[in-house]
Amino acid sequence: MRVVQVANFVTPTSGGLRRTLIALGPRYVEAGHRCTFVHPGPSRQSGVVSGVRVEQIAGAPLPMSGGYRVITRRVPLQRLLTAIRPDVVELSRTRRR
Repeated sequence: MRVVQVANFVTPTSGGLRRTLIALGPRYVEAGHRCTFVHPGPSRQSGVVSGVRVEQIAGAPLPMSGGYRVITRRVPLQRLLTAIRPDVVELSRTRRR
């Protein structure tokens, strides 16, 4: 199974969400699945960490957030998802109030 985890509000120093995704991804791989983690960053980058494919999409900086970025353009994400053809997409988002 191909699992894609998509999350905004993840930085190299962020807390709970980042830690959770870093812990879950390798477990998917250990169970025989392919896992891709997609998050925003300053530029487009790809790599593999602990067996998990990591795709960074250029995201817009969120003012006064301490370095967080958000995926604001849908097309790069849509193209990436089309190429990966995931069976499952885990989407982490903030709750609107």
